[in-house]
Amino acid sequence: SGVVTSIIDHCCGMAITAARQQRLPTATLDLRIDFLRPPAPRSGVSVEAHCYAMTGAVAFVRAHAWDNDPADPIATAQAAFMLSGAPAPGTGAAG
Repeated sequence: SGVVTSIIDHCCGMAITAARQQRLPTATLDLRIDFLRPPAPRSGVSVEAHCYAMTGAVAFVRAHAWDNDPADPIATAQAAFMLSGAPAPGTGAAG
């Protein structure tokens, strides 16, 4: 479950980056994951995340993870992230 938690958290952050259209720092405020079943042995795990709302300071994301069939998830997640206005290192923005 640790690997699945990590990949869900990472994909949620990437969904925020895509929604903001720029790479800025985020911090996980709340991450709730419901594990529905274990992944099949020797299967890969895929995650899809969607940033469905953003305020000036917080982004809200939903995600699901699956192994063989997206219609049969191994986990679902709901998360909130703190947004920062400062460019992340390596973005090429002057500061």
